[in-house]
Amino acid sequence: MFFFLLYLLSNVVVDSIVVERAHVFMLGFFGLWKNCELLLQWIFGGYIWSMICFWCHNITSIVSTFWLCYFTLVVLGRVKLVISIESVLGVGHYNGFMKNWK
Repeated sequence: MFFFLLYLLSNVVVDSIVVERAHVFMLGFFGLWKNCELLLQWIFGGYIWSMICFWCHNITSIVSTFWLCYFTLVVLGRVKLVISIESVLGVGHYNGFMKNWK
């Protein structure tokens, strides 16, 4: 989200630069070239920012999926361990109870 807001802010700054440069330069070759250069900077800057945002989103989704799987494995492992210990204790208690019942 931060990168997306930064991308929007950079678009506003670049748009204001394009408007400001359009007033400053005459309609000559140098002015047209400078405006085209700013337009290309705006286009490629947006492309680069969108790639960075997409990459960061993929990294966060991969990391969150990893932690979710890790959390699930840890919890299920501990639950399985506790159930196994309780089963052994339960069987031992039942066997002791059955021996003393007669």
